[in-house]
Amino acid sequence: LRPQKYDPDDNINLSLESAWANSVLPLVFDVESSCSSKVIESFSLVVIDPLVNGSRSEFGEISSIHKRSYITAWRILSCISQEACVPGGGKGGSKALRFLIKKYFDSKGSLRNDFFTLTLEETYRASTATISKICDKEKNWRKEVFENINSEESNSFFVGIWFFLECLLDCTGQCISTSTGSKQSDNFLDLEETLKSTSINYDFLITTWDTLYNILEDAHTERSRANTFVLMTRSCLRVISKISTHIPQEALMQLATSLKKILLFFKTDPTLITTVISTLCHLAASIGNVSKRINVRETCNGWINEILDESESVLESYVNGESSDSSKVKCALYTIGELAMVGFSNEEDSKSNAITCSNTILGLHVRPSSKLIFLVQSTLPHTLPKRLLEEDQFNPIPSFVRSYAFLTLGKMCLRDEILTKSSIKFFAQELQIRCDKSCPSVRSNALLVLGDLCIRYTNLVDRFLPIMASCLQYGHPADLKAPDKYSEGNEIVRRHAILLLSRLILKDYIKWRGLLFHRFIAALVDDDDSVAKLAMITLTGPLLSKQPNIFYNNFVEATFVLNGCKSHPIYVAATSVNSFSDNPIEFDDLKFYGTKGKEKRREIYRILLSRMSDEEKIGITARLAKEVLSALIESSVENSIDYGKSPSKLSLLGNKNRNRVEQVLSDTFHILSSPELCIGKSTTKYGEDEDDTESSSQKVGPSAAQISAVKGKLLSKISRKHLIEIVVPILSNLKLMLEKICSPLLKDLMKYFVQIYQQFRGEVVEVLVSDVTLLKELEYDSRNVEKKLNSEINTDKNSDAFNGVT
Repeated sequence: LRPQKYDPDDNINLSLESAWANSVLPLVFDVESSCSSKVIESFSLVVIDPLVNGSRSEFGEISSIHKRSYITAWRILSCISQEACVPGGGKGGSKALRFLIKKYFDSKGSLRNDFFTLTLEETYRASTATISKICDKEKNWRKEVFENINSEESNSFFVGIWFFLECLLDCTGQCISTSTGSKQSDNFLDLEETLKSTSINYDFLITTWDTLYNILEDAHTERSRANTFVLMTRSCLRVISKISTHIPQEALMQLATSLKKILLFFKTDPTLITTVISTLCHLAASIGNVSKRINVRETCNGWINEILDESESVLESYVNGESSDSSKVKCALYTIGELAMVGFSNEEDSKSNAITCSNTILGLHVRPSSKLIFLVQSTLPHTLPKRLLEEDQFNPIPSFVRSYAFLTLGKMCLRDEILTKSSIKFFAQELQIRCDKSCPSVRSNALLVLGDLCIRYTNLVDRFLPIMASCLQYGHPADLKAPDKYSEGNEIVRRHAILLLSRLILKDYIKWRGLLFHRFIAALVDDDDSVAKLAMITLTGPLLSKQPNIFYNNFVEATFVLNGCKSHPIYVAATSVNSFSDNPIEFDDLKFYGTKGKEKRREIYRILLSRMSDEEKIGITARLAKEVLSALIESSVENSIDYGKSPSKLSLLGNKNRNRVEQVLSDTFHILSSPELCIGKSTTKYGEDEDDTESSSQKVGPSAAQISAVKGKLLSKISRKHLIEIVVPILSNLKLMLEKICSPLLKDLMKYFVQIYQQFRGEVVEVLVSDVTLLKELEYDSRNVEKKLNSEINTDKNSDAFNGVT
């Protein structure tokens, strides 16, 4: 990325910029200080230095090298903003950028204010250049640089510039909290002194807001460009909010009036409504005198009630059939929800009406009227209520309106426990509807609301956990009455279910209850790759770190649950873990048993085993031998097998039950013979040779690798002793049982038995010295396996030789 060797027009380098922004910048949070310092150094070279040089080149000629580095800096910032500004996008790059900005200027010591002023000045000038290009105003070298960029790429450029200006102001010491309206101070940079030494024109910012909004209102604006202007407008309003205390009150009052009118029109993009409401709160706090809090509260109460009254009129007209403008209803619903969250804090008492907080806006709660609540609830069903004059007519409600209605009702419930008790059934009922009769976006919003309510009112939501857990497999063939695949478009619900339930478990709002763990591992083999990867990341990452033994503790139970052996005591015990009898988390709607689900079951076993330690693998072998194989011999009735008076005849509780037990046994033999269950693998790291081992042994005391190697050898001996003394006798007795009933499982048993025989031939012969017939069978099968393996090797060699000749 050095400007002397870098061409920003090269497509390969464009990918390099994106990779650097998404992969290198987050390393600033690395625990290794040298890595973090290197990121700060490269951030200075690639991003900050070109901007500072640009600020110093205002009246002089700018070189081509500087132009290239200047473009590179903004391109990288645009890569970060594209992810951070889009709704639902990741926020890791945004957090890393803000942290980097603070660390960079902090490293400048006494000169940090000077460097910050230069950077802020250049970012402000670049933002004015974006507006100049949009409005075809006067030219400067920055505008000429932007004009050489294609129109599609310039859109992301403009968003990145305004986003970076917003991030810079976040580092200053005087800014007003977005949610509370209170002044925050970290004594990092003095905003007032910085603004005095820059050429930032407050009138320009307000004029920019008017310009951008007028472009958005223009019906001829292309949709792709409209999204760009929405993001730029959001950043512009946030910048105004952060410096609102330095803008003349007359200008602020005019802006506040303009913003209120925009909300009353109910035509604004929902992604912009939140920022408009937040800006109004900032302006009210800046205009009012902090020592007279009641004035600020009364001001906010006034415009909030005015907008709520107008929203009520819009919803009433829609519900009564007087209006069919669903887009206006959508904006009204979203506005109601955002107004309900003004002043919200997790610490507030939802039952209390009194505002006792000393903060300006924190604790403010304008309660919606009962009529407005009823109107919002009326937009939750699939159809509007019947009209009095047209009893047989049902008007369908669009899915996007219902999605916003669930979100709005959820936000109101967060601040009203009584409303939550009466409305929580609506969210639960939506999750119980069959997926072919429900919209994924509606169901996803209902799930997300239940997750937030679980944090605030855990006791109220706890009984609906089984319904929430079922969303991990939303769209499963059992819901669709289709045998082969998930329904398309429903993966968003499954992704949200994974993230939501993981978050609740990590924060101890819910526990691993019933078969919740088994629903999670079923998501590991989801038909959608994005869902399966997300389940893998969460389950093998933070969830496993929180409870390291969770795979080991539930592995044996998983073999019975995945095969649907519901009558087995192990299955029953797994279902009752931390569960209440009236609402257990079940696995009935999932079909992983049979030959169709065999590959998925084995993939789940492989993933779980690959994350276990050697000690846990030894424990798994012991548990499978004792709780599955040995239990089948000792207590045949409990395992659905009963040898009555005639041991040659098999008495079953049912063919279905017998098939499930056979599948468990088949899976058990597969697990025991799988390479993932091997003990004592090489502990030598990649790239480590014998010289490294010798040099490490010359050091004082054993190295970590040596300790690990000794530990591995010890565990291998323990595993061998257990196999010879415990597992081999069990397999011998089980073979006799299966032979009497001519079970097809004999093939799986002998495959595992031969594997043990080939590894520990001498020890197995000593144990089975009295069973000559079994030893001959093992020797015969072992030779056949070796012949087959040699034949495959020769075939591969001949094939390679033939390919070489051709």
